[in-house]
Amino acid sequence: MKSNLTVDVSFLDEEYASLLSEDEIKRIVEETYERARSLSRLKDKTQKDVLLSVTIADDELVHTLNKEYRNIDSPTDVLSFAFDDDETQCGVVRSLGDIIISYPCIFRNGEEFSEDAKTEEARLLIHGTLHLLGFDHKTNDFQTENMLLFQETLLKEIER
Repeated sequence: MKSNLTVDVSFLDEEYASLLSEDEIKRIVEETYERARSLSRLKDKTQKDVLLSVTIADDELVHTLNKEYRNIDSPTDVLSFAFDDDETQCGVVRSLGDIIISYPCIFRNGEEFSEDAKTEEARLLIHGTLHLLGFDHKTNDFQTENMLLFQETLLKEIER
C-alpha cells in the first residue's frame, strides 16, 4: 500500500535552495520512505498519511541543536528528530519527525569524500529519512554498518 507522504521543505536562507530543489528533495525523501518503510521498525507500517519536515540550515543552528539534544558541542551534517509513536498521532496523520541538514557541511563532506554537493545532499536526506524510520548505526563504517550500506544502495538506485 503506497502511503500519502507529505514532505515539508524549508530553507533557512534562499541560497540553501541552490543545490537540490524543493521538488528534488521531496522526491528523494519519498523514494527513500517507500523503499525502506517495509524494513523499518515502525509499529504501523500501513499508515497511509505521513508527514515529515526537512530544513536546510546553517552550521550555527545545527550546532545549537546538536549541543542541546545530543550534548555534542559542534556542528554535524544531519540531525533527525523522530517523534515517539505516542506523540506522532495527529488524527489520521502520523508525523515521523524532522530532518535538519547543515548546508555548509554538505560542501565539507563533499570535499572530504570526493563527492559532488548534490550527491552529498541526497545522501544526507536518505540518511535522515532512514533514522526517522528507525534505522540506526553505531559507527560511521560504510563497509560494515547495515544502515550505511543500505543508504549507499538507495543512493545509487535513487540517483538513476
